[in-house]
Amino acid sequence: MKAIERAERLVKFPKVFKDILLGFDGGFQWDFSVIDDPIIRRHVEYYASVFPIKEIIVSESYLLIRRQGIHAFGITEDGKLFFNELPAPDNTFFKIPVYNLPSEIQMSVSKDCFVRELFGFNEFAPDGAILSMEGGRERFGVRLQGEVVADLYGVGSEGVSFNAYILKCVKRGLKNYLTTLVTDMLWGSLLEQGLSPTIGNDAEIPSYLQHKGFRLLPIILEGVRPSVKKDVIRSIIGKYLEVGDMPSMEDDNRMVISSDVFGEFDLLMSKSRDGHLKLLVVPRSVDKAPIMSEIENEVADAFEKALHTNPEVSLWIGNHKLILKNLATRTVRLPPPRRYRPIFLWAETLNIDLAGNEDRVPQEFNLISLPNAEIRLEHREHGVKTVYVEPQTLIRLRTTNVSAEFNRNRNKAVMSLLSPHFI
Repeated sequence: MKAIERAERLVKFPKVFKDILLGFDGGFQWDFSVIDDPIIRRHVEYYASVFPIKEIIVSESYLLIRRQGIHAFGITEDGKLFFNELPAPDNTFFKIPVYNLPSEIQMSVSKDCFVRELFGFNEFAPDGAILSMEGGRERFGVRLQGEVVADLYGVGSEGVSFNAYILKCVKRGLKNYLTTLVTDMLWGSLLEQGLSPTIGNDAEIPSYLQHKGFRLLPIILEGVRPSVKKDVIRSIIGKYLEVGDMPSMEDDNRMVISSDVFGEFDLLMSKSRDGHLKLLVVPRSVDKAPIMSEIENEVADAFEKALHTNPEVSLWIGNHKLILKNLATRTVRLPPPRRYRPIFLWAETLNIDLAGNEDRVPQEFNLISLPNAEIRLEHREHGVKTVYVEPQTLIRLRTTNVSAEFNRNRNKAVMSLLSPHFI
């Protein structure tokens, strides 16, 4: 009782937490009969008899019982008791010890904001909320409903309209596609000379080029020294592309390769990770290339149709049904332009990345909001709510943190109610 009184002086917590705490004898026995939900009650009763209690932590909206992991009670926005299991917190978790119970059990208090970090969210979005960046670039840990959480990342430039932003993404996708076409020509030139090129992985692409949003295909010539003279490479590819020199940069040998149709590109000659010659085609000046104006409208029209093919999509996260309206996948895949397709390299689709990865946004942010985007959430207990998302926002949908044992333990609790001899 003293432990509860001391905790109440520092933190105002719900009566149901106090009732649960009063069921603890301070040692090894705990009476959870005050919990109405039979599944929660059975869950905690069994594991209270198996795993010893190490610490009790209470905050304004959470009651944590630390065993191997944490049994976490909480109060929902509508005042209902819920239960979860969390991994044990590290030593940086903020708490204030207030009382030492028998059996070396410590009673502590904390704040909701620190407990929410254990769950993996920072704030709650009420019904009708508009998810915006609030002047920043990142906004992580917005809990939408129950265990459904959204992380947000803004990709639009301030003062740039949505249509202008989309056109920028389309042009970036076209640049990458043209680069694939020229790389395909280079590949064919090498084959024509009897060489056997291979494609390297992303690790062969310098980080500064990946940061610019380029999707490049490094060509590796195994057994060929990186110090091979430029004249040799010029003689190989000069049949199909014009070749010029430029000063070396980034310790790479570079040549300018160009075409009346495709524009100008840099050809980087460097050493692969295994010590072989690596060739990398990088767009240099392609915005005014004839092919760009020829296929830009075709691709832009196909892109617009692709964006609005499925204005509403439904999916499930746990027991929550989500209806997404005016949200597109981050990467839009279109058929390649009819007249220009690679011969040797694989390019089944023309990919438009709506993030561009200029800020190295993780691929898990796989949705982007269009104008009038909204997320409708439906749940049997939590009800129905809708949140809105400002345009040009990347979204990652996930769940709150949970112990790897939670589903297993909950299933055992349910089965033990159905069959008393199960556990």
